[in-house]
Amino acid sequence: MLFAAVSLAQAPLREVKDGGVSLKYSPEYFSEHTVKQEPRLTMEEVGTDIPIGVAPAHTVISLKDKRPLPALDRGPRYFSPSYSSVAIIPLKDPSVKNFAKSYPDVASEAASLRRALTQKLRFPAFKPTPPDLNNEDIEQAFHSRIRYLDFPLFSAISYLTAYTQEDQGDPANNEELALVVQGLTKDGRFYIDARFAITHPSLPKGIDSTKTMKGLVRKQHLLKVSKELDAVADESFWPPMASFKDMLASLAVP
Repeated sequence: MLFAAVSLAQAPLREVKDGGVSLKYSPEYFSEHTVKQEPRLTMEEVGTDIPIGVAPAHTVISLKDKRPLPALDRGPRYFSPSYSSVAIIPLKDPSVKNFAKSYPDVASEAASLRRALTQKLRFPAFKPTPPDLNNEDIEQAFHSRIRYLDFPLFSAISYLTAYTQEDQGDPANNEELALVVQGLTKDGRFYIDARFAITHPSLPKGIDSTKTMKGLVRKQHLLKVSKELDAVADESFWPPMASFKDMLASLAVP
């Protein structure tokens, strides 16, 4: 499916406002938004070695995109469709004695991200992976189009990826392709964990439009896709890359 690109600057914007957090987005690309205040969850409270959901109390803005998900029309099954959200996570919590112990993933990813932003690290198509808070019990199938970005509020690394829990995951497709943006505010107070559904006309529309690939064949396919996506124009994506940059440039925190 091809879409006509519309500049975010020319579209009538909608504004998210909640507890001092604000963000502007275009209804051309997203039909609605919700805001949720996630409660604090510490490692001590989880009681397992897998820190799923472990983070200080934080705000999550979810955006409903207009991309079809044909695989979901056939009922629930295993795959990793991409969704759009922006989480603003504090890097301090006076309610805990040791931030790094209570929130190990947030602390370690913040440190990794700070190092990547400082040194402008490069990452190959597979491992090692760029900083990513969405790393509990899931892996990046590949990553591509690594870019370092600077916004008024924060600095960030962005890249394209798809997620899998299996060694033989799906070939690249538009239901699972995601744009990930990981950032740190310039005052060091917040981790910005953003991820968005994004599509490109060169990819199959979904998992049912792909062919099963295994082992070296699949790895070669993902490497080829990674190189191809890195070379195409920003405006060839839907939504276009500029729309995400403009949206994130509007982000404000208390």
